[in-house]
Amino acid sequence: MTHQAEAKRAEIPEHTPGAKSRLVRVSQAGYRVSSDRDVTLTTTLGSCIAVCIRDPVILCGGMNHFVLPANQDGRMEVHSFAMRYGSYSIERLINHIIARGGVRGRLEIKVFGGGNMFDSQVRVGDRNVDFVESYLEAEGLPIVAADVRGNQARRIRYNAVTGRILMKKLPRPETAIFDEEKALPIARIVRESTGSITLFRP
Repeated sequence: MTHQAEAKRAEIPEHTPGAKSRLVRVSQAGYRVSSDRDVTLTTTLGSCIAVCIRDPVILCGGMNHFVLPANQDGRMEVHSFAMRYGSYSIERLINHIIARGGVRGRLEIKVFGGGNMFDSQVRVGDRNVDFVESYLEAEGLPIVAADVRGNQARRIRYNAVTGRILMKKLPRPETAIFDEEKALPIARIVRESTGSITLFRP
């Protein structure tokens, strides 16, 4: 997928007169951008991270949902596959908001997720939180609100115009998110990034 096609897919159409409020799901390895006050972005996170970013002047923002910090083996990846990594996903989200008229120095950033969901030597959630905190600090982008780490899944809803966040911590186990993280791509990606590691107990 090209940058242009990726951005078009992430774009949420402007408000239509008479339209009702609606939820738009941000899938794993995806992001969405909106300037519609009646749209609420939503996702469910286990060890993954959602970075919520908006420019409060142009009233436009978005949310991503990334799986791991970065591809560490040096291979080139198609854009859609690279979106699973935070280093690429955050950059694409920020660039999309800037392309809509946003200013980097005005960006308001909130971070959620990074729960350590499974008994494992690899604390994927902590790795993701360590990465996003270091990445944003290095970029000079302060985090204004966050709820991260722990051992619970989170469901969040974000209005990219108002900046309002609603978050619910989910009981363990919360079947949907556990099944999603056990399936793809968490286990395989961890092996790719760190070598032969058993992520889940048999």
